[in-house]
Amino acid sequence: MSNLVPRRKGLYLRSAVFCCVMLCTSLARAQEQVSCPSPAPGFANGPASRLDGAGARVPAPPGQPASPNPIPAGTTCYTGPLDPRSNQATPDANGAYYLIAIPANWNGTLFLFSHGGPNPASQGPAPLGVSDLGAPDVLLPQGYAIAASSFSRNGWAVSTNALDIESLRRIFVKKFGKPRLTLLFGGSYSGGVLERVVERYGVNADGTKNYDGAAIGCGLLGGLCRYFDAWLDQRVVYEYYCKNYPRSGEAEYPLYFGAPLGINNVEGADPMDVAARVQECTGIGLPPNQRTAEQRQNLANIQHVLRIPEEQIGAFATNLVLPGSQGLRDFTQDALGGSNAISNADVIYKGSTDDEALNRGVARYQAEPAALHWVNKDSAPTGNIQIPVLTFHTVSDQIVFVETESVFHDLVESRKELGNLLQLFVKENSTDFYVDHYQFTPSEFAATFDLIVKWVESGAKPAPADANAACQKHLAGSTDPNDACRFDPHYRPKVWSSRVYPRNPDPDAR
Repeated sequence: MSNLVPRRKGLYLRSAVFCCVMLCTSLARAQEQVSCPSPAPGFANGPASRLDGAGARVPAPPGQPASPNPIPAGTTCYTGPLDPRSNQATPDANGAYYLIAIPANWNGTLFLFSHGGPNPASQGPAPLGVSDLGAPDVLLPQGYAIAASSFSRNGWAVSTNALDIESLRRIFVKKFGKPRLTLLFGGSYSGGVLERVVERYGVNADGTKNYDGAAIGCGLLGGLCRYFDAWLDQRVVYEYYCKNYPRSGEAEYPLYFGAPLGINNVEGADPMDVAARVQECTGIGLPPNQRTAEQRQNLANIQHVLRIPEEQIGAFATNLVLPGSQGLRDFTQDALGGSNAISNADVIYKGSTDDEALNRGVARYQAEPAALHWVNKDSAPTGNIQIPVLTFHTVSDQIVFVETESVFHDLVESRKELGNLLQLFVKENSTDFYVDHYQFTPSEFAATFDLIVKWVESGAKPAPADANAACQKHLAGSTDPNDACRFDPHYRPKVWSSRVYPRNPDPDAR
């Protein structure tokens, strides 16, 4: 952020001499107002861009130029006070960096963005750039202000990160007054963070609102234990059949570690090496007619036992590296200090050519009660939402399974708050450009903002069928050849236990 406004040394002397409250306030504002940072070189921030699972921009589709600057003229950006030595923004009192962007035609509505990921626990918080605002190209031109937090603690820290968002809201109110509307948006890991914000900080004890609504895409809305149940199953079933991650003679470790003890993101397993091991065992990556009989059998067993849809099996190696290795490692080794909160001790795996041998030989782990208690306290949702929450999910999501939405629906229903929940589903084709985890078209993404704003302003909950109508308005002016409106108003996901093996007790038991 080399384009930050330099500090004027003479101002400190004058403020010390006059000790004037108004002048001190003015100086603080000047220190925090900065030139809006430019987007990262080579990355798209215009209508042709999209978000990855961590909420970061990725290159635009082929032939679609990146927007040189998604910040409208006249937009003012704010950070924490600048450090006089480095000229860099300083974090808030909790240690989180933030960036606030307010357009010249601000309409009084603030969107607070919570990024996905999460970033590795080994990576420290850092100042933010334009791409960290989530959707500046969509929201700022319409007159919405955006504020985003780096989080004070990286890694799996749902409640701490929720407090970071609430702290940023308070910073905004202190600087600029309470917005006309305050809305939340984000997804993936931050779906759980935003749900926690809604539960804990959405409505005060006296009934007044801090937040008016939330839009959550492909959110991790079932808590961390449910999420990692799936990836522990993947690790143990894969190792039972393949026995090459780790191989015989390599360092042994409990598979809930994801990777050997001490392996961090810098020294982690080479994804290409893991992909080669998966191919060696299953033939994934080879044409089907080039797979050996043993590879075909291993692949069929893994796919059937883990209930992987046919169209998603190609991502198995990637998922083994990301949530199955790096995610588990960051969760157990960093967040939990080596403790285990995930159990498969009583899981009965089914669908193989020999279920009895599989269940007898697969690695088993028991959750440690203290770790399990901490994770559930930190991340398990209750469904107690008292403001409008719009969730939207891609049906073929391979990272946060769409069945997570059933978990959240049932929790909200148990609290008799379904009037505050609207769930939308995008049904993709395998040939779509925008497909899989948190891959929405620009018009689909923009439609969710329109719907949540209209809902909180009118008080009338939209219907699922309204999503495509809102999407079509944006599609009409889109220049992205891959843009589309694919909301399926009739789709309903199955229960969680249809995708991930139930534990004892089964959270979806009826």
